[in-house]
Amino acid sequence: MKFKGSYIRDFPDDKPCILLTGRSNVGKSSLINAIANTKIARVSKDPGLTATLNFYIESDIYLVDTPGYGYAKRSKKEREEWAHIINDFIENHSENIVSVFALIDAVVGPTELDIMLIDYLDSKSLNTTIVLTKIDKATQKELNDSLKRILAFNKNVVKTSSKEGIGIKQLKSMIKELSYVKKR
Repeated sequence: MKFKGSYIRDFPDDKPCILLTGRSNVGKSSLINAIANTKIARVSKDPGLTATLNFYIESDIYLVDTPGYGYAKRSKKEREEWAHIINDFIENHSENIVSVFALIDAVVGPTELDIMLIDYLDSKSLNTTIVLTKIDKATQKELNDSLKRILAFNKNVVKTSSKEGIGIKQLKSMIKELSYVKKR
């Protein structure tokens, strides 16, 4: 995997892409590092590190790391700007989006904001996979509760742990398959 660049506009459109979305600190950048098997994306314990759309090239497809939503150690204005950047990308480049990986924390489960995001993605007819992150940190009860609530979305679910490598091979296979999907 290679880093292509960080963008707030003039997004690359020469390859199909997979958008990684989720609340702040759900593990989007850590998941990219696990897929790449190297520290290519910057991660932080402080929510709000990713402030642009970061494009990574993998198997002739872009993985696009997005700023998180919800709490972040940034101003409300900055968080609103992030939402605008993501919305602009989805509204104006949806023909390049072959899938969205919507990351949800296994301990927390789907939040109101996660539900709103998935409804929004459905309204745009975007193929969405739920990526349940941090399953290594969840108790069996938390994991079961999260899975029960996620089943209501009627989406493919991949359980992952970037730290333990759980689900990473499955995601790599999905990415490889999606790299063959032509732009809409």
